[in-house]
Order: sequence, then C-alpha cells, then structure tokens
Amino acid sequence: FSNLGIQCVKKKEIEAAIEKKLQLGIDPFKAGSLKNHQEVDMNVVRICFQASYKDSSGQTRHLSPVLSEPIFDKKSTNTSELRICRMNKESGPCTGGEELYLLCDKVQKEDIAVVFRKETWEARADFSQADVHRQVAIVFKTPPYQHLELAEPVEVEVFLQRLTDSVCSESFRFTYLPKDHDAYGVNVKRKRGMPDVLEELSGSDPYGIEAKRRKKPPGYMDHFAPLPA
Repeated sequence: FSNLGIQCVKKKEIEAAIEKKLQLGIDPFKAGSLKNHQEVDMNVVRICFQASYKDSSGQTRHLSPVLSEPIFDKKSTNTSELRICRMNKESGPCTGGEELYLLCDKVQKEDIAVVFRKETWEARADFSQADVHRQVAIVFKTPPYQHLELAEPVEVEVFLQRLTDSVCSESFRFTYLPKDHDAYGVNVKRKRGMPDVLEELSGSDPYGIEAKRRKKPPGYMDHFAPLPA
C-alpha cells in the first residue's frame, strides 16, 4: 500500500479503543480485552487481514486471519529501522585502530554495535556511549582483521546491529589493507634521491670533513694572496 498511515492512540485511550473494536466485532484472534497493555510493545504493529463469505446455505463463514510483516515506528529508536547513511573512509590497515566517522538514522547509544564481518569471521568496532553523537553519528575504531599477514586487500561488510533484538542494517563495504612494512617512508625517500642520514654517519667520513676540504673556495677568495710566514 502506498501512503498508508497508522493512527496512533494515546496510552490512556488504549483500552477504550480496543473495547470499541470489540463492540464492532473486530477480534479475529478471539483475544478479548487487553488489560495489560503496559507489557505490549506499542512501537511495532501488524496489519490483520480477514475475509468472510457466505456459503451455499447463506451462512457467513470467516477465513483464517492473515498478518502483515511487522511495521516499526520510525520515530522510536527502540524499534526503528537501522540505516548507515555514510562513512568517511572505505579502507584501513588490517591491524585495526583506524578512526572512522559513521552517519546513521537515530540509534540508542546503549543499544547499538558496529559490526565487521567476512563469511564466518565477525568483530565489533571499538567505541563508547560517549562516542555516539546525538543518536545520528558514531566515532569508532576498526577492529583488527582475523589475518594480519595479508598478501592483498580484503573486502568486508560493515553494519549496525541493535543489541536487544539483533536487528541489523544493510551493510557498507570496507577494505582491509595489508600491513605497511615501510611505515616511516624510508624506501620512498631513497627512491626520491633524498640523502640517507644513517648511511652518511656510518661512512668513512661521517662529519663530511674531507668533502669540505675538497670543495672549491668561493670566487672572491682569489683576490686575496696568502700572508707570508
């Protein structure tokens, strides 16, 4: 159904609304009055469909009721649909610890987890309740991948999971990268032709004295003759 709305009832009017439906004969499951509505989750409902027909003798017969899938209140963070809107990074080192920012629909800070998964492997991101900003953003650190000696990048799933009912969001892609064995860029500097200080210090002339002696003096020094001894 498109543009189908659900009319909400105030808590103090729940019992009266149910009694009115019972008077109209609307009770497909023969549930009767609902006295303990405090024990019912009022943030999720189902639509009940029931059809009836008259048989050849003119008697009304009712078919078994059929229920829709659960319909959640999008304004309730306890039951609303989980959704990742955006992440600021799509890749990071396989050792984990990469800080990411995630934008999402409203979540409960004490009832949410960010999960990384690849086939049978699964791990949760590291963050605290203080890292959930106004229910719509989470700052977290990536967990280390199951294998730290990667030969090539590995793509995994990232999704939100509500802890109380294990409901999950649709997943985003994240790529774990092999470890950087040249974290300080020494090899890159060598390729660029930059002097390697360690090599100079370990050579036969670590302080460059001989190099300074062999260096040609400035041109203006040619005008000055050496003093007699």
